[in-house]
Amino acid sequence: MATQLIAEFTLYVITSLHYIVHYATLKEIVSALLCLPHSSATVERIFSSINLIKTKTRNHLGTDTMEGLLLTKQLLKNEPCFKLNVSKNMISKMNKRMYQQ
Repeated sequence: MATQLIAEFTLYVITSLHYIVHYATLKEIVSALLCLPHSSATVERIFSSINLIKTKTRNHLGTDTMEGLLLTKQLLKNEPCFKLNVSKNMISKMNKRMYQQ
């Protein structure tokens, strides 16, 4: 209930030209606060995925390799790789430019 009231007040302050002049600092503070994530679950999920990939035997993986493995894992979504539906867009991105920095 309180969160809804704060959101309505913030929307009113942000959209009202009269209040923007008087409460410009308040508008910036509230806008900054409203863009903060409400939890760190997403970041913790990523670190958990990294810990599953980076083991004692695979401790020398580079940043690019880790990023590629995480993106691949996200793309597959717990499906075996042979069930991956490869789109024409994916195929068009596989060229020599993908190896350039």
